[in-house]
Amino acid sequence: MRIISILLGGLSFLIPFVVFFRTMAPTLSFWDCGEFIACANILGVPHPPGTPFFVIIGRFFIELGLFDNIAMRTNFISVLSSALTAMVAFMVIVRVSQKLPFGGGDTPWLGQIGIRIGAFAGSMILAFSSTFWFNAVETEVYGLAMLLMVLIIYLAVKWADDKEINGSDKLLILITYLLFLSIGIHLTVFLVVPALFLYFVVIDTNKLKDPMFWITWAILFSIAVPAYFWIGMMIPWVEDKSYWIWVFLMFAGLAYSGLAALTKVKLPKFKAANYHLAFALFAAAIVGYSTHVYIPVRATQNPAINENDPSSLGRFESYLERKQYGQESMIARMFYRRAKWSSQFGRYENMGFGGYFWDQYASTRINKFSPRGVFDGFGTLPYLISGLGIFGLAAGAYYAYKNSKLHPAILLFMIFFISSVLMILYLNFSDGTRPDPNNPGQLIQLEVRERDYFYTPAFVVFAVMIGTGMSGLMYLLGNGIRYSKDNSRNWLKYSVFGVVGLVLLLMPLNPARAHYNIHNRAKDYAPADYAYNILNSCKPNSIIFTNGDNDTFPLWYLQEVERVRKDVRIVNLSLLNTDWYILQLKHQMGIKVELEDEQISWIPAGRRGSIIYYRPDKKYYDKVRKQWRYLTAEQDPRSGQVIRVQDQMIEQIVISNLDQAPVYFSGSVPTSNRWSLSERLIRKGIVLEVDPDTSKPRLDIPATDSLITEVYKYRGLDDVDAFKDENNVGLTTTFPERFSELADTYVKAGDTTRALEILWMSVKRLPFYHQTYMDMQDIYKALGDSAMVDSVQALGIANLKAAADAWPMVILYHQFLGVLYFHANDLDRALERYKIAYELQPNNAIAFRLYRDLSYHMGKYEKARELMVDWTNRHPEDMEIRNQLNRMPR
Repeated sequence: MRIISILLGGLSFLIPFVVFFRTMAPTLSFWDCGEFIACANILGVPHPPGTPFFVIIGRFFIELGLFDNIAMRTNFISVLSSALTAMVAFMVIVRVSQKLPFGGGDTPWLGQIGIRIGAFAGSMILAFSSTFWFNAVETEVYGLAMLLMVLIIYLAVKWADDKEINGSDKLLILITYLLFLSIGIHLTVFLVVPALFLYFVVIDTNKLKDPMFWITWAILFSIAVPAYFWIGMMIPWVEDKSYWIWVFLMFAGLAYSGLAALTKVKLPKFKAANYHLAFALFAAAIVGYSTHVYIPVRATQNPAINENDPSSLGRFESYLERKQYGQESMIARMFYRRAKWSSQFGRYENMGFGGYFWDQYASTRINKFSPRGVFDGFGTLPYLISGLGIFGLAAGAYYAYKNSKLHPAILLFMIFFISSVLMILYLNFSDGTRPDPNNPGQLIQLEVRERDYFYTPAFVVFAVMIGTGMSGLMYLLGNGIRYSKDNSRNWLKYSVFGVVGLVLLLMPLNPARAHYNIHNRAKDYAPADYAYNILNSCKPNSIIFTNGDNDTFPLWYLQEVERVRKDVRIVNLSLLNTDWYILQLKHQMGIKVELEDEQISWIPAGRRGSIIYYRPDKKYYDKVRKQWRYLTAEQDPRSGQVIRVQDQMIEQIVISNLDQAPVYFSGSVPTSNRWSLSERLIRKGIVLEVDPDTSKPRLDIPATDSLITEVYKYRGLDDVDAFKDENNVGLTTTFPERFSELADTYVKAGDTTRALEILWMSVKRLPFYHQTYMDMQDIYKALGDSAMVDSVQALGIANLKAAADAWPMVILYHQFLGVLYFHANDLDRALERYKIAYELQPNNAIAFRLYRDLSYHMGKYEKARELMVDWTNRHPEDMEIRNQLNRMPR
């Protein structure tokens, strides 16, 4: 049996490792990955609440030099740790299943084989689950975090097993150390603490009666949810100093338990208290948490990436607690529901837990065009897989009832409940339909990206529960089978055992097949090339304003890792609302800021409940509005609009630097964030250069032509098999847009030859954009070449159909294809594509309008009305659509 365990355990590591390695990103990915890689390379300070241990591990793997590409070295961390997670999950399932009411170490050999078959199948279900796989191929914290979480669960179950034979508490000390070490990777691992504590005190009744054990864990857990939070609701300074209260309690607990356990100093003591264990737990926690010392120490050295500048004790506290000026804590925020219950628990765009959960472990679509939740012949598979998880829980509950002992399956369920239901309540994601209590008259914005990664612990633990159910089922089928002189009497049992075992082993092939394409990053160079193209659009020693994560973090990566265009100074508009970032621009990045430090640095100016409001100590002179004012968000006396700190700083930076350095905006910066400069911007490729001369053309033709045809990189964007998702396609669509814009300019100048050359270049390099083909058709139609009009139309439809077929969940491809069908007067097919896009994202305004407008255009008035009613029910704030609906004839 040991050989079988080693073999299947090894395969539970090797198979995911090979798959993850083959699908690993060759460079950075969008979102946080570029920031993490850059911080690991330069030992920087990433965004709050910090990942110091992850940064250190990243630097270690960079120094190992396993690959020429630094990004691949850090991506490999996720590959390795995720594969190890699957292997440890196998070990957890085997150990948990041994204690099912029909299992045990002395069970028949076939039952033991069945347990290991179920454990292997469960580990593969975990490995190929959607969210887990997505994070396993890029530089993210979740691979390492889940490895530690599953390892902690294994150690807890082993501790409980050892307790049955009078084992020691050494594993509890190791568990505590790993828990606090994990905070330096990601705080989600700490979700297991309440469940672990209950498990410990129920398994070992001595700890149930030990008040010091309760006090110790109350102090340990208060780093995540302070037990004194309710006091802080009434006494503000308690909440303000909650982190330092926790630090004090930790060292006080260490000192008190150490004196009580190791000295003869007379202290008030509890009876039946294990002070030696308490001292060891406090010490292990402090040592594990000590990686956080890296944050303030490194921040004082002013690395190139130093988010929130946590170099002082006050900033360090705010950094760890993720406090932003003028914002309330996450705990306080959870008491105002920011979305409908059905949106948070059900299926909803960018946030619904139910939709994420249902898509984790199996494909559920009729075909590649069907929206989520519409089932095919495999539609019963999610029910079956989920049922196996529930079966594992039920078996554990029966064991607990039968033996009056807490089964580890109950521990798994408690962790699942905390990391799903309680996590939903805590995170309180917004569905875009609820009023913002801090901004009267406005709605809280819908979550800007998919938030499934926050529920990774729940998905991982439920996969382990599924494996436990599989193991329990296989043991039941194998239990009692013995070799006998007449083996023919057992043929039915062996057959059923073999068939069911084969079915369970084949189950992971469904998620593996369904998720392989959408998680295969092997050809994904779009983030790196997107950043390269932005940086190389800028003149030497220039300044560029960027909008958010995806046009900032990739640029940081290129500058700090690949050393590309470090002369360009990046100003992130989101961070430009903070004082620490403005001070960094002034003192570290060489950007001229004429304000004094006292006119920038914020101090407390008031509070409302748990929200503290800040402003600088001194006013500055606003040259645009010609008045003295504080650097805070205020209403513009001229326009009546609220001018944010970033708006004022854009003006200050442009006024102070334009005569010394070229100033640009990234093309992804929306008009609303360019403030008053939109009319003073000239497009040069995918960036916009500030130029006060409004008489110049708004497109620099020579510069744009040179950039998009000779300078920019477009690796993989012509390959339909290279990774695509909504974010990836949406950002890179700016490239073919620039080709079309340039071609249109040439057409207006009478140079149709160059216009066609530009458009054909676009088709070759960026073939999955509808406007290119429509522009070409218009030119050929004007030239009287009807054959080329038809040829280009057919080529465009073929290319967009291939993209929509390959990436059915990217609504942009369905919309692009629908527009081409509409342009070809094929209205039925256009309507079909608009319908698919709308069903995929029913809260997408463009998808709604395209589907509604074409339905109305085709005389489908009732359908148009139905769509408008549905839209206004979900978006009551959209008065334009509501008024149109009221005016619509019945």
